[in-house]
Amino acid sequence: MVDESVRQKHTEIGFDTGVTDCMRLTVPRDLIMLNTPAINSFDFQNVLTIPRAASFSGSIAHLRQLDSFLTGEYNLPPQTITTSDVCFVPPPAENLPYLKYRFGLQIIKNEDKRILDYSELMTKIEKGEGSSIIDFVDGYLKEKVVNTYDETNSSFREEYPKNSARFFYSDNPLPLNQSQKKILTAIGNPKNRIVVIDGPPGTGKSHTIGAITYWSNQHKKSIVITSHKKEALDVVERMLTDKFKSLHPHTKPSVIRITRNNDLSTLNTIDNSLSLPVIDGAARRSDEFNLEAVERDRVKVRDSIEQTINTAINHARLFPEMSKKLLRFIQLEEELVVNSDELTGTPTARMRKSLARLWRKISTHSSSRVIFIARIGTA
Repeated sequence: MVDESVRQKHTEIGFDTGVTDCMRLTVPRDLIMLNTPAINSFDFQNVLTIPRAASFSGSIAHLRQLDSFLTGEYNLPPQTITTSDVCFVPPPAENLPYLKYRFGLQIIKNEDKRILDYSELMTKIEKGEGSSIIDFVDGYLKEKVVNTYDETNSSFREEYPKNSARFFYSDNPLPLNQSQKKILTAIGNPKNRIVVIDGPPGTGKSHTIGAITYWSNQHKKSIVITSHKKEALDVVERMLTDKFKSLHPHTKPSVIRITRNNDLSTLNTIDNSLSLPVIDGAARRSDEFNLEAVERDRVKVRDSIEQTINTAINHARLFPEMSKKLLRFIQLEEELVVNSDELTGTPTARMRKSLARLWRKISTHSSSRVIFIARIGTA
């Protein structure tokens, strides 16, 4: 038995109801899907060899080939497109599925959109048209890939100069080490269309993904994070959610988590993200947001951080000289260790000269405070 409802071809249609008392049908993609595998699953004597997808103009020849294939198998005269309501199709021969022509609209809720995306990409390649993906792959295969390693390091040194407060902090909400700051610097370079982040477990790759997410948000960009492993996405989602809820404990971040089966126990499912309370909360935050006040607070916090760091840097610069003075002080202190038996009796002229000489040495090191107490007994 063969299911007679198998689709031979279909295309994607959009509905626009923005105009009152009017519904407009649009075709968002110049694409027609040809269900070649389904037709070949009937185990006909011959095999239909046409693409699975084509543009509207390019599909005419393929549709004619498809029609010729079916009419040959069913021993029917060639069919034509007609607007007539009268359409007679004779019954098929024995052991063949019943064939009928019809045009209909079908809403496919759980269709795998990747098939349409892939088919559209292949159709554009067939037509010789470009796309962002095609241009991207073609550029890396045919053109010279620019090495921006030196440029990235130069930009990093310029943005985070050593011995400055800027070297120790970034504008990202997450704390970053030097390597992670360099990654954000590389991402900010438009010449870098691919940035590869590699490292063994526990070196901060997930933390870097979270920082890249915040960087994208700060630069008015959206970001898609994909992974073959659910656990990897759990780590990133938890990091972003916890950081956001530390500022807004009664709401959720602008994150949508999607899986094939949607079997998630998280606030960021698509159903919860599009729920009315969540949307109302986001609208309230937008209305209450005061850009000028936030900018003033940001400048105030930045100045306070830079002042604290600069103070620490200035103290660190004094460390070598202070270390030398402290070492000299310890040496002088050892020279002042005198056997108390030698001090018994009346101080001699030699002893007075020695004490005076040591005192002058101590006095030259004004940065140190020394209290010298000697008890000299009389004979």
